[in-house]
Amino acid sequence: MSNQLHKERIRSLYSENKVSENYIKERFTSPIGRALHEAQVNFVRSIIIKYGLKSSLEIAAGPARLTVDIAKGNEGIKGTIIDGNHNMLLLGQKRLRERGVDGLWHIVEGDTFSLPFNKNFQLIYTFRFIRHFHSEDRIKIYQQIYQHLIKGGLLVFDAVNYDVSYPLRVKDGLDNYPVYDKLYRFKELGEELKANGFEIIDYRSIQKNYLSQGFIQIWIAPRSYSLAYWLIKMIEKLNIGEPLEWIILCRKI
Repeated sequence: MSNQLHKERIRSLYSENKVSENYIKERFTSPIGRALHEAQVNFVRSIIIKYGLKSSLEIAAGPARLTVDIAKGNEGIKGTIIDGNHNMLLLGQKRLRERGVDGLWHIVEGDTFSLPFNKNFQLIYTFRFIRHFHSEDRIKIYQQIYQHLIKGGLLVFDAVNYDVSYPLRVKDGLDNYPVYDKLYRFKELGEELKANGFEIIDYRSIQKNYLSQGFIQIWIAPRSYSLAYWLIKMIEKLNIGEPLEWIILCRKI
């Protein structure tokens, strides 16, 4: 499949109204999904506070899943969200308005491979996006991000751990994963980022001991949501097992 066809396939998978409306509900309201969402939000919040950031851009923001909660916890920051999906952005605008933070955020419909900005940001963050592209397109995304960060600016994104994810995918059947994910070993990830002008300065391991978390999700959550959520959070705090994913913080070199 050509890179252009791959990009069009990803766009089509997220373009229907049904996907837009159900995106958050289906992926991030279960105990395991909620814990993942909170880990991502808390990490970005902590970076904003630690570095005193005042300008940010979320790429492939979708329905503003992250920004709605990041903005609520960091009212001093002003930012922009961009996505190529009109339906997703309408939902994101609605959610930001309902939370009373829409006035702090500029909403842009546009192409991440050609960002339509004449200014640079202190922080760019994006989740469940860069990983969906093959090497040639990831390089183009890194170039766009690099061009729109200030000197020493920060990038936050997620990366999937090959050693944990690939065996699980083989067991489930690779055909059950229709959307491409780049799976990394950590050293490889660092080398890729360095080759594209970034250095890793911090990271967080998340969804540790995923087999146990999956068991809790399947067998305990239907009986007790609160107990399942508590157990999954406890596993994360105990730092047991290899992570399914990392949240990466890197700096523009």
